[in-house]
Amino acid sequence: MAMPAETEALSVSGGDGSWTPIVEEHFTTGFGLFEHPRNNANHYLNAMNRGGVVRIEDGNGGHSELTSNLIPLENTSFSKIKVIFSFYAVAMEHADGFCLDYVLDNGAITGERCWNSLHAFQNHMWYDDMSLEFDASNARNLWIRFRIEGDDDEDDVLLDSVTIHGQA
Repeated sequence: MAMPAETEALSVSGGDGSWTPIVEEHFTTGFGLFEHPRNNANHYLNAMNRGGVVRIEDGNGGHSELTSNLIPLENTSFSKIKVIFSFYAVAMEHADGFCLDYVLDNGAITGERCWNSLHAFQNHMWYDDMSLEFDASNARNLWIRFRIEGDDDEDDVLLDSVTIHGQA
């Protein structure tokens, strides 16, 4: 798998145990942090009463994705990372999943979390401040990917914002 292009992270220090913002993406002018050629997504200036929205839909074989650029973490000492995001399920069926994958240090550490539409969320609702927290063990870089695991080409999710925080 080709590595995502590198993006510039905020200069941070977080020695007091509080969460420190690393990067924020609100999609107001485009894909920003997620300007990656493998993505299967569309950008909208407005959708479902939100400004700056990305739609992940359809996809190859029922899989759609939105992958970030590489986020450098070299000048940090984070032991944990938290990804906070807002999403809206447009058309997800019972067996469909909405997943967030993370990759640290060029694949040395990987993980995922999937939310199943049958149990975790409903269509036609905004879910704000959803999050995934994971160990970072002083990682040097990170990239994340939102993806849909669906059984047809009508599985759609809107993303409104993504914020990544670190904790020492």
